[in-house]
Amino acid sequence: MNAPHDHSHVNVGSDLTYLQILEANHAIQQWGDETHWLAVTRTVQRSSLFPLSACSLFALLNAFYKMPALLRKIETSMKAEDIADRARNLGIKLQSAQMGWLLPTHYLLGREWLLSMGMLRPQDAAQDVVYLLDFWRRFQLAWRRNDNRLSSREYGHRSQILPDRTLEVFAADLYPCRPGDALHDAAHNFMATASQYCFVAACESRINLHNSGPYRIDDAQQMLVRDFMDLGEGGLPWLDGVAANMPYNNLTVTLATRGCHFDIVDDWGSFESTPEFTSDMITGVGLYTSDPLSDGFIPVGMASADELTSIFRDLTDRIRDAMTKLWTRIAGWSRDQLLDAGALVYNSAMRNLAHVAGVFESDDWFTIDPRAERFRPLLNDEFAECVLGELVGAMSMPSQQASPFVMMQHADRPARMMTPLPCSVVENRDFAASTGGLRRGTSHLAAKTDRYLTTRGILSVADYNAAARTHEPAASSARFRYLCETWVAYHRDTPQADALYRHERRHSRHLHERAATHSLDRRAALTNALYSVLRCLALKPNALPADIEALSGLGAEQTLAVLNTATVGGRAIEIDGRFVLSPLARIALDAHYANEYADACADETFVAHYEAFERINSRLKALITDWQTVELGGQRIANDHQDHEHDFALIDRLCGLHDRVDDILVRLAQAVPRIDNYRSRLQEALEKIDAGAIQWVSDANIDSYHTVWFQLHEDLLRIVGRQRTE
Repeated sequence: MNAPHDHSHVNVGSDLTYLQILEANHAIQQWGDETHWLAVTRTVQRSSLFPLSACSLFALLNAFYKMPALLRKIETSMKAEDIADRARNLGIKLQSAQMGWLLPTHYLLGREWLLSMGMLRPQDAAQDVVYLLDFWRRFQLAWRRNDNRLSSREYGHRSQILPDRTLEVFAADLYPCRPGDALHDAAHNFMATASQYCFVAACESRINLHNSGPYRIDDAQQMLVRDFMDLGEGGLPWLDGVAANMPYNNLTVTLATRGCHFDIVDDWGSFESTPEFTSDMITGVGLYTSDPLSDGFIPVGMASADELTSIFRDLTDRIRDAMTKLWTRIAGWSRDQLLDAGALVYNSAMRNLAHVAGVFESDDWFTIDPRAERFRPLLNDEFAECVLGELVGAMSMPSQQASPFVMMQHADRPARMMTPLPCSVVENRDFAASTGGLRRGTSHLAAKTDRYLTTRGILSVADYNAAARTHEPAASSARFRYLCETWVAYHRDTPQADALYRHERRHSRHLHERAATHSLDRRAALTNALYSVLRCLALKPNALPADIEALSGLGAEQTLAVLNTATVGGRAIEIDGRFVLSPLARIALDAHYANEYADACADETFVAHYEAFERINSRLKALITDWQTVELGGQRIANDHQDHEHDFALIDRLCGLHDRVDDILVRLAQAVPRIDNYRSRLQEALEKIDAGAIQWVSDANIDSYHTVWFQLHEDLLRIVGRQRTE
């Protein structure tokens, strides 16, 4: 149970200070600038079913009249920053799109429209404006404490929310996959189907989808964390019955990718990458669930790759069934029902605040305030599209015009999307401080049944609230709450840090017995790419830059830059455009291997998989000998490859060995992710062999099967600290 908090700072009618006004105006300006950028750069949504512009305007008005009172009710139980500390460790509907952008912006845009219609003065509801933006600021500072920003905008449109201890579990437990295999296809089909379902369930908006990241896995791979929310009977009234067979309300997919860089992960939870992200760039996946009653992320189907594949397929089938039922339900709605649902899906997007605090009531979040209801007759399609276009696109409303000397961000026009509070309210009390408390609202939709899907089963709202009020996740407990990344970096060897990490790893199949590993090593980020290139030079002497690029997985530009750094620093030697390791670099690389892979060498499972690889390696050596030479008259001579039957038999043997080693490489790659690069290159060589290009068996001048295998074997020998036997 949470201790009572001091809420004197939220009392309506208390004096506003100059600093409070300035801080509120800073937030107003920030979200005006960012909303304009998002509106002109993101995809414009159109719908043949939902009156989207009318829904948006209805939501803006409802937010203005209801949201401050809802937040005040929540803070009678739990502070914004306390809720944020819990939400940071969950994939629930309190992400950048809902809390970072929607909470302040919808409220402020509703205010702006009322200002432009002359129904409000800039100073009116000043207490509400200041309070709501203060709530938002406190939540964001706590929720984003790992990147120390208020928004993705401040981070160059990145959203790195999660702590190190969560990310290391996500990265370690990823199941490798590649285009065409069962897991890759199942994960791709699930995400495509779930994205469509979330879009429709959210009344053709993206509010049920979210991405955070990018998070660095290694020099060649990045990770996105993708949340699919409101999948079951967990809150949206129109999913009652429709989603009865959905076993989870929220699902989080972890994605490892190679071959693209995520340039933008913005405050709408959408992303852009260079080159454009496609599903064939996915190299690993994981699946988790969470909600306000879970203690962090709970793995779903993560015991094996086969189980995860099966779970993805099952969930895809369940979602397709729910989608069919949902379309049938929506198709029978009246315009008023469409309008209510389209507005309330936005207004209710932050309702997990109330769930976490244990004060949720469905009528608070799924009804239209009577003051907003007055505008319903105005909201025909033509009028709504014109108003919304003026409000967030053209910014041509009377209240949005600024001094002719002003050049707004992104447009250089004398305008602003949102009107600041007048500083005079500090002295002049001629204003209505607030819109007041909650009023009984109405809705044309069927009310939510008292049935809420949670990680503790189906609960009534009373039981849900009671459970939330007594629930204390470990990461938010007095023991761990303030153990931030900086603290861990300087206390990694303490029992308290070990306990924190062990709790996070309790469900991990790879890390559950390991102690804290997070350390303060500022050189690591600078040296990883360098050692990656040095390693490649050890595996492929006299290499061209293109060879290093293919072997390392680094981009062409980065490969050249690192090769130049290595050459200038005396670690590499360039001869006619080819590169070799310097003697000192070879010594340094050996030491790096010993330090970097000490854990892998001590891991009995990893060593067992390596020994299995060595057994297959012996058979491959014999096969390559038979491929390159044939016995004639008791002597071995070069194979001229005229005996096709002999060669085909060897290729069949090679395919059999490949099937056996591929499973081993999947397991080795879980500890050393770059092994998956060898796996992909071996597969590419085998596909060319199957197509009739037999030079891809062992030609030393290309990335033949034997060439890649030799590099892989050399890399593994260095990892485990052994020498070749021959």
